[in-house]
Amino acid sequence: FTITSVTWSYTNPEDAVETFTPAATSTTPASNKVTVKYNPANLIGNTNIDATGIQVVITATIVATSAGACPTAVYTVSRTVTIKNADCCTSVFDAEGNFYYAHQFGDAGCWMTENLKSTYNDIMPLGTLTADNTSTSNATKKYYYFPNKNSGNKEAYGLLYTWAAATNRTGVGDELGSNHAQTQGICPAGWHVPSDYEWGQLEKEIASNPSAYSTYSTPYNKAATFNYTGTSLFRPDDQLNGTYWGRQMKSQTAPTGSAYAGTSNSASDGGFDAIYAGLLKDDLSTFNYNLAAHFWTATSNATTHAIQRVLSKDYDGAGRSGQAKGTKQSIRCIKSE
Repeated sequence: FTITSVTWSYTNPEDAVETFTPAATSTTPASNKVTVKYNPANLIGNTNIDATGIQVVITATIVATSAGACPTAVYTVSRTVTIKNADCCTSVFDAEGNFYYAHQFGDAGCWMTENLKSTYNDIMPLGTLTADNTSTSNATKKYYYFPNKNSGNKEAYGLLYTWAAATNRTGVGDELGSNHAQTQGICPAGWHVPSDYEWGQLEKEIASNPSAYSTYSTPYNKAATFNYTGTSLFRPDDQLNGTYWGRQMKSQTAPTGSAYAGTSNSASDGGFDAIYAGLLKDDLSTFNYNLAAHFWTATSNATTHAIQRVLSKDYDGAGRSGQAKGTKQSIRCIKSE
């Protein structure tokens, strides 16, 4: 018998991102090559996903024909491969199968460029967090909810978390100025909630090299000397001329398609791409939806407050201030070293 064709198939949805070459005999080298396809949006709930990636079953249908073209034998072989979370900084899955783009921001590290939407992970089992926006929250409540109180916003905007839900920490006092330990919190295994210092390093990188991450090309003239963790909200003072790094961190386009005031590259193209998910106050009210992005840092500045970053539609700076830990805000994760 002579093998006349090899047809490969796979169990997962379309949209090619990885290529795998099986060890099998075929009539041409190209027949040995299969492109493994998956669509991250379709993976939620897939039981084959774990912290290492997604398992895919590859099957080959092999047709062998005798010299006289009769008889013909058809048989199949299969194997399971795992598309792992990349060691390089391009993307990451969480424990629920949600996919996130990521990018290396110079020495500031590898950051997610999309908002987190996890409700559990390897250290915070399902049920640790509660979807709640009917009870007033405080510094100890591990609540999350949907931007603008709309569950339909989860996919595009991510989830909003109280500080305790984001960091898995309560009863923490003032940590400003300290080099506190990395806090995994609700981030995927191998990632953590960035500290105030790490946020400052990210800002410095983008302020110094805006053209690497946005359509804006002129570095902030004090990027190398500015104190990114030592000043107040919406710093520096003059926010109106478009030269400050906050604009370079903000998305150009809202999930709804309307224009934003930012110049960031897209999440898939290496920009920070902040979107205005707003926050939910501890009194249950919505604040700044489609007007500002509020991100928790892992750094507490009082038992009741922690440091946030704010990127507002109306300001070109990046805000830094304390916020009540009971409010619900967005999370971006940074890869742990």
